[in-house]
Amino acid sequence: MNAKPESTRVRAAGARALRSGAHASSTRSGALASPLRVGALASPLRVGARGSALRGGALALALVAVTTAGAARADWEPSGAVSGLFAVEPGADERRLGGNLLVDLWQDVGVATFGLAMGVGATTSANDDVNRVFAPLGLSLGLSLRPRPVGGMLFARGGLWAGATNQGLAAGGWASFGGRLEVRLDDTVSLAATVEVWRLFGNLDRWMVLPGLSLVWRVGGGA
Repeated sequence: MNAKPESTRVRAAGARALRSGAHASSTRSGALASPLRVGALASPLRVGARGSALRGGALALALVAVTTAGAARADWEPSGAVSGLFAVEPGADERRLGGNLLVDLWQDVGVATFGLAMGVGATTSANDDVNRVFAPLGLSLGLSLRPRPVGGMLFARGGLWAGATNQGLAAGGWASFGGRLEVRLDDTVSLAATVEVWRLFGNLDRWMVLPGLSLVWRVGGGA
């Protein structure tokens, strides 16, 4: 009579042991899975943080670039001259006369200058085939002495011209060199006598001598 209850108690104890083992196993699995879940959640957060850092760095670089460009523009304080020139072609078979209006802008770096030049000119003669209207555009470099009260400048230019001829639109190369003798009118402005020699290439293949007057303004601390 006592054997049967004893076996029942044994089976009940075994069942409880099995249930306890299963519960412990599930608890350990949950403990292991929890860091995995946290890591899985943390990974997108880390990726998002890196993306935000990259976007912030790109924005900082853009701001630096804009600031640097602004500073460069602020440093560009050009001196310049507006010149009215009378053009003569001494080597032509017939008399060829013309005129040019030219604007020079340059940056003073000690006694050296670096800049650009642009203008418009025309040549006329009794021969309609050589009548021209053209616009030169180029870069310049030179040596400059600020007038105190007399100064001057030597310069050379190189670039292109484009314009209208009797054969239609045309373009070619342009080179020039010359000098100015300046007399100061005030601390910024001076009046100059200018003489230049131009060489035009292409459809306007010719030499030109151009005397004239220039109104010069100077800024900054050039020599």
